[in-house]
Amino acid sequence: MSDTNDRLTDELAGSALGLVPVIGPLLTPFGKLASKNVREEWVRNHSKALRAAERISGMSREELADNISEDPRLIPLAIRVLYAAGMTGQDVILRALGAALGEAVVDREKIDEAEMLLIGLADLRKQHIDITKIMSAELPGSTPENPHYWHSQLLAETSSFTRDLVNVYLSGLVRSGLIRQVDNAYGVCYEITQLGRTALEVLNELADDPQPS
Repeated sequence: MSDTNDRLTDELAGSALGLVPVIGPLLTPFGKLASKNVREEWVRNHSKALRAAERISGMSREELADNISEDPRLIPLAIRVLYAAGMTGQDVILRALGAALGEAVVDREKIDEAEMLLIGLADLRKQHIDITKIMSAELPGSTPENPHYWHSQLLAETSSFTRDLVNVYLSGLVRSGLIRQVDNAYGVCYEITQLGRTALEVLNELADDPQPS
């Protein structure tokens, strides 16, 4: 590992403990272990999140390290990605997180957008993304003057999920900011937000990326 990578992983690990929500303060005694885990994820050849960041940015792992270490605004984003990589096995989410990081490295004006996207995606699963993809389609007959919205029963009929599961996923998506609730004459309905569309755009950019074995 290069000196740049060493410095970056140490800096990320040192910062991560205070930034991890809720449990950060409890992890302080385990700083060395956290440093080891962050370092291992950074150098892991098959890290799906970091491979996505490389693909989107067009940079090597070393070039990513250089760019992140030079801009303090990128360090919290990298921490979120590496922390999520150690906490979830959800490939779709990891690739989306990595892609958001890669875009922020290339275009620093997207750092705020990437941060919101990382926060929104971190606790989601593939099923949430499946629901978001369904909701990205315009409903038949919908017009700007008379918009039609998705509701849980319609999503259950359109997807392979039960209505109870759909309601669980909708709740998570609302908290993430990828969709929002809309009240109309048909009761509680939902529509995809711009953040949700951005998340799908990020995933579409990776659609042709070969999966590591």
